[in-house]
Formats: sequence, C-alpha cells, structure tokens
Amino acid sequence: MTVRLWDPKAKSEIARYEGQDEPLVSLALSPDGDLVAAGGTRGTMMLWKTADGSFIRARYAHKGPVFALAFAPDGQGLLSGGLDGAIRVWRAPDWHERGGAEPAVSAAEPPSDRGARLFRKCGACHELTAAGNGKAGPTLHGLFGRKAGEVPGYAYSPALRSSGIVWDATTIDRLFALGPEEVVPGSKMPLQRMPDAEERAELIRFLEHNTAPTESH
Repeated sequence: MTVRLWDPKAKSEIARYEGQDEPLVSLALSPDGDLVAAGGTRGTMMLWKTADGSFIRARYAHKGPVFALAFAPDGQGLLSGGLDGAIRVWRAPDWHERGGAEPAVSAAEPPSDRGARLFRKCGACHELTAAGNGKAGPTLHGLFGRKAGEVPGYAYSPALRSSGIVWDATTIDRLFALGPEEVVPGSKMPLQRMPDAEERAELIRFLEHNTAPTESH
C-alpha cells in the first residue's frame, strides 16, 4: 500500500509514504500536519512523518479493517475504530494503546436473530434502506437480482462495475466463501471471508428478507 500527498493546485505529487502490503480504508493527518496515519483492511494502523516520509511504526489495532482514524486536537493522541466495534486510543511518543471502549456484549440471542448478528459486520459499511447512503459501501436495498455496480450515485471500483455479477444466493455465498479478493480482484471491498457454510446461509436468509424492495423495508 502507498499513501500519497498531493498539491491540488499544481496537481502534482509532493510526497509518498510506503507501508505494509495491505489495502487502506482510512486516513488521518495530525492537526499540525506533522504526522499521517492510515488504517488497513487487515487491522493494521501505520504512522509516518510527513516531512521526510520516514516510517514511525505499525500496530495491529483491530480485528478486521480499521475503518476510522482521528487525531486528538493536540496531535498527541490518535483514535481508531474498526470492524470489531471497538474504539481505541493511542498516545505519543510510543503510540501504545492508552484506553478506549470495547463493543457492548449482549446476552445470547435466539436462533432467529442469528442472521442479524452476522450482519453486524456488514452493517459497518452497508445500510438496508432505499435511502441508505451514509456509509462507506452502497445500500443493499434491492440487492437480490441486481447487477453489481448499479446503485446510483455510488463510486464503484472499475473491477466491480465490469464484473458482470448479478447478486443472488449463489453469488453472495461464493463472495463470502472465497472472499472479495478472489471473486472480484481489484475491488475495494474489505478482504473478509465466512468459511462456515451454515453461517453464510443464515446471513443470506437475513439479507433476502431485509433487502427486499417492499414498503416494510
């Protein structure tokens, strides 16, 4: 992965920061402009000095993609949020974890809610309503029978737009069984898999019911 700093007026690259071999999903610049942080799809948080591009350190921050990063106003703290639902606080100069909040753990859910529980990770990026457009991924409303890359207004990757995939139980099952990097190479979908066939079936049943374009959804 690479982070690049651009001069918008000159439309030219100013600096380049090289990190781990991991697609990025979040980025933050410290208030004084001295530090840049990036979060990867495999849970890694990376930091550099902006002036010379020198690498400070990489930390394993979350179980799954690091979807959010934000520096504290004094630049001495960095908050990260991930697919695991946790918020962590990292402090200079060593950028070790200094606090945060773990996701709430609920009581055991009845079997009928298993699909909803499995959808929680998907819900970090996707909404289920027709008007849903406030998250990183496109809304899943009307998903079944829809060709990949056709939600109006969403900036799909060329790989997904040209994939020719039509979403149904079979293609969704394959997506989670093999992972986006195998099914749609080059897309910006987070790299995650669901190896348990029974769990995939539960999630697909949940999606089929909750993404149907009816008045109740």
